[in-house]
Amino acid sequence: MEADGVFDAVAVETSIDETVQTILTFLKLANLGSNPNVMVPSDLIERMFEHQGHDFYYIETTGQTSRWDIKLDGFEPLRSMGPRAAHTACSNLGIWQKRYEADVGI
Repeated sequence: MEADGVFDAVAVETSIDETVQTILTFLKLANLGSNPNVMVPSDLIERMFEHQGHDFYYIETTGQTSRWDIKLDGFEPLRSMGPRAAHTACSNLGIWQKRYEADVGI
């Protein structure tokens, strides 16, 4: 409980324990299922936890969706592409596989 801006030790310890349990539950659920691959890569989890309070981390670019293998509802991939699109895809592939933050050509 808070009294004059001071939290008692039990409340702080309980809050920390609940936070750790929530993180553990997230990590278990994030990698659950028959898929042998990691479902939520560690660098995405890092980005999520770098943001605090109401400052959420948002996936905003196609580079991020490709890098973290996030599927988009309603998106139909191209069956073929021109030389420029192929060059952009090839340029981004190395970045996505290395999980760099910068988005190139997107």
